[in-house]
Amino acid sequence: MSFAANLAVFASLGVLSGWVHFTLLWRGVDALMTDAQAGRAITAGIARGAVTIASFALAASQGTVPLCAALGGFLAARTIVVRNAERLLS
Repeated sequence: MSFAANLAVFASLGVLSGWVHFTLLWRGVDALMTDAQAGRAITAGIARGAVTIASFALAASQGTVPLCAALGGFLAARTIVVRNAERLLS
């Protein structure tokens, strides 16, 4: 795989895993705040950790550049989710 393709694939993986991570974080907090259902919150937390660990482990197994690309995508997803949350809450 070429350098650019490798970068694009792992940046996309980072965006996807970041979006899943922060969406599950939102749902876990929402479950605790509204429904007081600890089971849903714990399940969301475990799933969030599993997705994040698996995606970064896959990227790390491919080398430094894919890991950095995945981290960049993850942080981009964080920025997008935080901005959407701010818009929803204001």
